[in-house]
Amino acid sequence: MESTPELARLAERAEIGIVGIARTGELTEVNAGFTALTGYERTAITGASGDEVFPGGDVASLVAELLDRTAAGEPAVVSGVVPLARESAGVVPCELRLRPLGADDEGFVGVVRRVTGHGDVTQSVAVAPWAQSFFSLAEAIPDGVIVLDTESNVTYANPAVETILGHRPESLVGGSKLDIIPPRLRESHLAAIDRYLETGERNIDWSYVELPGQHADGHEVPLGISFNDFTMDGERYFVGLFRDITPRKTAEAEAVRRLDQQAAIARLGRHALETTSETDLLSEAVTVLAEMLDTDIGTVLELDGASEVLTLRAATAPIDELVDSARIPAAAGETQAGYTLDSGGPVVVADTETETRFDVPERMAERGVRSGLSVTVGSPEDPWGVLAAFDTEPREFTEADTHAIESVANVLASAIDRYERIRQIEDQRGQLNAITQVYRVVQDIQQAVVSQSTREEIERTVCDRFVELDTYEFAWVGTAELPDRTLTPTTYAGNEGGYLDEVTVQLRDGEQSRLGGEAIRSGRTQIVSDVATDDRFAPWREAALSCGFHSVAAVPLTYRQTTFGLLGVYAGEPNAFVPGVSDVFDTLGQLTGHAIMSATQRQALHSDLVTEVELQIDGIGDLFAFDAPFSGRLRFDRMIPVSGGQFLMYASLPTDDVDTLASADVVESVSRLDEDGGESRVEITWNDPPISTLVSAFGGRIRGGVLDESSVVTTVEFPQTVEVNAVVEQLESSYPALRVSLQRRATLEPAGTDADDALSPLTERQRDALEAAYFGGYFEWPRERSAADLADAMGIADPTFHQHLRSAERQAFSRLLDDTGQKR
Repeated sequence: MESTPELARLAERAEIGIVGIARTGELTEVNAGFTALTGYERTAITGASGDEVFPGGDVASLVAELLDRTAAGEPAVVSGVVPLARESAGVVPCELRLRPLGADDEGFVGVVRRVTGHGDVTQSVAVAPWAQSFFSLAEAIPDGVIVLDTESNVTYANPAVETILGHRPESLVGGSKLDIIPPRLRESHLAAIDRYLETGERNIDWSYVELPGQHADGHEVPLGISFNDFTMDGERYFVGLFRDITPRKTAEAEAVRRLDQQAAIARLGRHALETTSETDLLSEAVTVLAEMLDTDIGTVLELDGASEVLTLRAATAPIDELVDSARIPAAAGETQAGYTLDSGGPVVVADTETETRFDVPERMAERGVRSGLSVTVGSPEDPWGVLAAFDTEPREFTEADTHAIESVANVLASAIDRYERIRQIEDQRGQLNAITQVYRVVQDIQQAVVSQSTREEIERTVCDRFVELDTYEFAWVGTAELPDRTLTPTTYAGNEGGYLDEVTVQLRDGEQSRLGGEAIRSGRTQIVSDVATDDRFAPWREAALSCGFHSVAAVPLTYRQTTFGLLGVYAGEPNAFVPGVSDVFDTLGQLTGHAIMSATQRQALHSDLVTEVELQIDGIGDLFAFDAPFSGRLRFDRMIPVSGGQFLMYASLPTDDVDTLASADVVESVSRLDEDGGESRVEITWNDPPISTLVSAFGGRIRGGVLDESSVVTTVEFPQTVEVNAVVEQLESSYPALRVSLQRRATLEPAGTDADDALSPLTERQRDALEAAYFGGYFEWPRERSAADLADAMGIADPTFHQHLRSAERQAFSRLLDDTGQKR
């Protein structure tokens, strides 16, 4: 069996195993590919029995079939799958293609290829094919084989050429190889052949080179090509062995694309860590996305959960080219973005013209958008928004594309979450600083107002302290005026700019009571963060903005259940009042209210003239909701405020009415102190604040009173400076059946001769403790109530009660017994 080196190299390129088999069944010659399949050395396998190498007797059957065909004049080629013995791995299935070799007595030649499932064949390396076997070999392999003469004319093309390049072999033979070379490379090919024939010089690696081939339909096919030349019958030929490397090129391109995508995502991640601008990051993200997916448009939209609207935050195309408005409905059936939020994404649109799940915005259709890919940014349960890419060509987005856009969305979600945490920390720091600043003002005011002797001085101090800060432009205090129920400005500080001349604040329900009126009714500070947009401030908006006021705090000035007026604080910037500052303002309002009340009481104590008013409230059955008729009379001397808004009253009433009194809704408890002749002296704890709250807030004092089966009658003293009608009108708002039965002016006894002069140095809590002890029977012997009982009734600790009582006794006795007012 003879062969040429050129054909041997061709077989080696073709990766085919060759074996020679004698008619007696021994292996006469094997190539390197066959030894690679078996694992045996050539010397060890040459001369071996075919039954040993191909166990099972299948080769003998193929030989018998071949001989029968030869005798019958049929094609002398047979093939089948036979087991091949290997040195170290048992047997493997192989395809054996068998044909006679030369004369009848020369034996057979077999082409061997390993079978790797479902008929696919993995070829082994061949070293020495035979010339007479060339065409069988070429037709058996999946690679394209072209044989050319020195004029580049095709003398042979195997069937695989048609599979790879679409050219029928018979149409190529006799023609020029240039038909399968792209036009742009033909001239250089001819020049290379001529140079090689003349000089033997090769300008490319003939063992393997990648070049495009021209398909019959006109497109180019990437090929992996091996070249060689040989001489046969005195003629020189060139042989080319090639295969379609499109799958490998596609895989390589996809791998490169994925690496590029990963690099782009990594760059975006670094950018997210380096930048502090969310807008800058979103702009960079849509640019990276469009480049990664090779799409025309990249967009990112933020969801407003309250309005169910998506806002276009960044896009690679101008907004007006994409949609009619920067705000897009988030409903599932209206847009791809809305559908993405509803489904949780990702959502792939291969062609908008066949899309039925949702509508395509008219502007995007006009711009030629035909396909798209979108995902949520953030968790599907609580999304921040939607990231999307669109293309102007129908397109099947791949799984890798989906992974890429999800990676970008994950980078955005992490960065946005980090930005939000940073903003929260900064906001909390700013809020803390703002609250601390206001709290320091409150402390300053607290120290300042205690030294002020009049209400006017207190209000002036509060306003001045606020405008001394750079944060606030203007502050004013208004006093509640009755009966028209308006706030009348009494004091202001800062840049007033005529504002108070333009505004009216009503306390009754209505448009002009939506801020200040609400603050007074609720007893809580009301904040307007933006004057330009808050509807509660609509009646005063124009005046405020013209003065440069953009945020407002309305602070009620209260003490217990009484409101003395309103403090308005104005800032030149929106959102000047941070969350949490309302509580500090509430504290300030209570502190100022207490100071105003104290000043009013001090003024009353040093006044010689008072106004005595006898008040009567009819219909006590409705007022107190007794379970049984109240048939007697209750006489009382004092009402003492205690903790939790409750009051203590010490009174006398018929013993039979004690249980009836205890049944009233507004009565917490009734304790008998003593009983004498059907009359009981009792201590009553009231839940609902009685009229004494408002009376004492205006500097008045209840001198006593009587409650009978039909009404309550009490006598109250007010300083002459108090507008009694205003007090009465406020009382009527709580007790509609109230009427004034007597009003007169009276003169107090000279200072120093009245018991009030002895009690004037006492604090409010000291006086409360002393009165509770006196009227509660603590000074009787034996004592009717212990200090622990009185402390419990007042809602304070026993040691605290003792401290207040001892201090009150020391100061009262010192005032009564020492002309100088000093302890002896």
